[in-house]
Amino acid sequence: SNRALLNLEAGINTVITRLQSRYDTGFNLGEVGTGSNHDFRFITNGSERMRIDNNGNVRVGEASNPETDLQVYNIVSAQLLQEIFV
Repeated sequence: SNRALLNLEAGINTVITRLQSRYDTGFNLGEVGTGSNHDFRFITNGSERMRIDNNGNVRVGEASNPETDLQVYNIVSAQLLQEIFV
């Protein structure tokens, strides 16, 4: 496969953040995430807006670890709006 890969590593329990573009078996793919057993956070304006934990659960609008497959919070009130179990 053809690919361009950028790995950023830091910490004692090495966190690997990965950015990759590749062509593999007929598909063009762009990937971003962690290459280690750590959560992946989306941050804007210095605040966490979304997190995918190392189990694949997603939390939108509130920092912390999601306990279900998907949780959506109101940014202003931190009120849980929706919880989805898959």
